[in-house]
Amino acid sequence: MANATKPTMPSSFKGINHLKLPCHSLKKTYDFYTTIFPFKPLPQYNHYTPEHKLFAMMFTYEPSKLIIEVRYSPTEATAQKGWDPITWGVGTRKDLEEWGEWLDASNVKRSPVLMGIKGWVMGCEDPDGRDREVVCGG
Repeated sequence: MANATKPTMPSSFKGINHLKLPCHSLKKTYDFYTTIFPFKPLPQYNHYTPEHKLFAMMFTYEPSKLIIEVRYSPTEATAQKGWDPITWGVGTRKDLEEWGEWLDASNVKRSPVLMGIKGWVMGCEDPDGRDREVVCGG
């Protein structure tokens, strides 16, 4: 058996392309990301079945170019209830308090501001019952 030389790892890796989250309702999730958080829809990247039924929507947070895909998948959304797959960042505890006021005024369930491992944190709940942690640095 000949010794094969392992190829060099490709250098083209660029990190995260986009995040993908399951949801129960595309409409409620659309409203959440465009009215509670500062995401803009990317309708040109939405996904449709061969029968032209919408099953996934794309959003971006323009300053960072982060893209999120929300996919209609109730079973997976139910399985993730209570899970916190994303941690958003803010700068200071004062920023968290401002977000707390915003979330309260928007009727979004949230935690109080708590001391985390690296700084202050506050969790909030999306329409599918997943926790989204809004966090500030230490």
